Amino acid sequence: MDSHGHENLCKQFGSGKVRSLGWQIECPASCVLPDTVVHPSLVASHLLHRLEAVRYASTRFTFQPAPSDVELLDQQVSNVALRLEQLPEDLRTAAVPDTLLAWHLAALLTALCWDGRNAPDPVQASCCVQLGVVLAEYAVAQHLHHFRQTFLADHPGLLEGLDRRMARLLPGHPCGVRELQRKFRGVRKDECLASLNKLVTLGLAEECAPRRFRQMPPSPPSLKLSDFLSAYALKTETAADGCAQGTDSTDIFPG
Repeated sequence: MDSHGHENLCKQFGSGKVRSLGWQIECPASCVLPDTVVHPSLVASHLLHRLEAVRYASTRFTFQPAPSDVELLDQQVSNVALRLEQLPEDLRTAAVPDTLLAWHLAALLTALCWDGRNAPDPVQASCCVQLGVVLAEYAVAQHLHHFRQTFLADHPGLLEGLDRRMARLLPGHPCGVRELQRKFRGVRKDECLASLNKLVTLGLAEECAPRRFRQMPPSPPSLKLSDFLSAYALKTETAADGCAQGTDSTDIFPG
């Protein structure tokens, strides 16, 4: 669903109900080696099997991350709160479907890697937390960008008039003021420039060069999976040196 469809849905049912439907993110295309591709039906079957084992087995899974992992999860929750503070006040309560997304993703990943009997392996559990935090960072960054472009607002409320039309017509590539002015009828150049400067102040547009503007691109997440890969490799090697059999990490990082 595009941003216009999302906005119309919110107008019809209210943003509070629509946000419970989930996250709106953009997944860029990626290339993978043919021999690493797993058929989607096999992946879904595997995940469902593991979820059913956790959900319906006689044992009960309890997510108890280590203190250092709790600190990492709480930091991500604080990062979400800081991002929300940058939004106009009227949008903050309806912007994010789940402020504890990192906790929930980490718990789910840890449960999927649990064997159903023993306590979760500390190395696997820690890596599940790190992966959950990275996924949450990406989802939140993408979602808030699309949410902000859907609900065009400043602190008094939703944008109206020229500001709103300018934000809707602003392309993703740099565009001059004169070119944008041609899209409107009876609007002066100084009015277009004033509207563009307002959008820049609101974080909805970016001035790439003097008097050349574009729609604000998504900001990159503050954390990446590569930030944890070296630490994960070190933990795995340490665990392998300390026991007869190395830790099986294929459930966390397949391939």
